[in-house]
Amino acid sequence: NDLLDIVQPVRAAVALRQRPLYVHRVEGNTGATSFFGEQGESADDIPVVSLDDWWKCSAPQPASVDAVKIDVEGMELEVLSSGAHLIETFRPVVLFEVDTIGRRPPLTALDQFFASSGYRLFVNLAGRNSPTDTFKLGRLRRLSLMSRAKVILDVVAVDNAAGMRVLAAH
Repeated sequence: NDLLDIVQPVRAAVALRQRPLYVHRVEGNTGATSFFGEQGESADDIPVVSLDDWWKCSAPQPASVDAVKIDVEGMELEVLSSGAHLIETFRPVVLFEVDTIGRRPPLTALDQFFASSGYRLFVNLAGRNSPTDTFKLGRLRRLSLMSRAKVILDVVAVDNAAGMRVLAAH
């Protein structure tokens, strides 16, 4: 996408700690591929790294991290927890998907993570995957309010201190 000057691709899976991973592939939908702890095809050739370890060990170390995009098929909390220090340090905007139809991420735990980190949640009210990818954001008090809905949501978490300043700039 001609972004190599600002985006650093890393061939690795993100998790809290080094551990065996197993790939679970969804036929016809490579975007739904996920990693589980004990089932599926072995993925020993994929390095596992936490976001905090990646940040500490990167050469050169990034001067800032402005945005984190996560699409990890139900492992959002593990990825976020693996980067708690990075998030606390840089206060990036965090964009992630929540799928309450298939894999149900721990919505209450995600609420607690963002509340304790001082973040506000917003949800995309516009159509998902539209040709323009236009976002229309609405405030979402808690993800756990969506626990009975059967939806896929695009969620944006924004630092309370930066709050509306960040959203207005984008």
